[in-house]
Amino acid sequence: MQNSIKSTILCLSVMIIWVACDSYDDGGGSLAETERIARLSRTWEASKVTYQDVDVTLLDFSDFTITFNENGTWTTTDGDPAFGPGGNWEFPDNNPDLLLMDGVEVRATLTFDGQQLDLSFVLNNNTIGRTQGIDGGYLFNLTPVEQN
Repeated sequence: MQNSIKSTILCLSVMIIWVACDSYDDGGGSLAETERIARLSRTWEASKVTYQDVDVTLLDFSDFTITFNENGTWTTTDGDPAFGPGGNWEFPDNNPDLLLMDGVEVRATLTFDGQQLDLSFVLNNNTIGRTQGIDGGYLFNLTPVEQN
C-alpha cells in the first residue's frame, strides 16, 4: 500500500514538473532563447571599440549606441562606419553565441547578468545596415545605457 502511494506521488510530481516546464515555452522558442532576447533587448553604449586591434572608441564611437528590440529590429546612433542606422537581427539556428544582423554573422557574448555585451565581426565587402562600410575586424564592448 505504501509503495503504491509513493509511486502515485512520484508520478504526480513528475507530471507537475513536466507541465510547469512546458508552460515556459511561448511557442517561439525555449526559455533560454526568451531570456537571451530579453537580456539583449535594450540600449547599449560603447565602453570600448577596436578596429583591427586598435582602440578607436574616442575617434569614431564615443557617442555610439545600439538598441536591440524584441521584435528583431535594431537601431544605432553614430554607428558609422561599421553600422548603418538600423536593420534586422536574429539568433540563427537558435545559436546563443551568434547574431545575424542584416546577413552579417556577428559573434555575440552576453554576460549572464546582462551587464556586458561583446559584438565581434569582420566586414569584407559586406555591411550591417549600410550601403558601404570599412572592411576589417571590429570588436564592440558594450554596457547597458542607464535608464533614468
